Amino acid sequence: GLELVAAGDDPAAALQAFDRETKASLSRGAEPTTIGGLPAVRASAVARTREGPIALDFTWIAYAGQIYRVTGMTRPDALDAMRPVEVYLSP
Repeated sequence: GLELVAAGDDPAAALQAFDRETKASLSRGAEPTTIGGLPAVRASAVARTREGPIALDFTWIAYAGQIYRVTGMTRPDALDAMRPVEVYLSP
């Protein structure tokens, strides 16, 4: 899914805010990157659910003064196969 999560231009700060809100520690394993020339940061985690573990892949992207979060879910054994895709945003 795609969500608008904050105003700003620092995706790492948005990730740190997510860590504080959820008491997660995704920042430790985060990977700074660029997507479509835009600053971004990516992190992954495995969450336990009633149906079993689910792998989550998060990418925070800064664009036009806003931070967006893209969230993907898969089986834990398929997490390594998840690759960031090129995202094209037009003004």
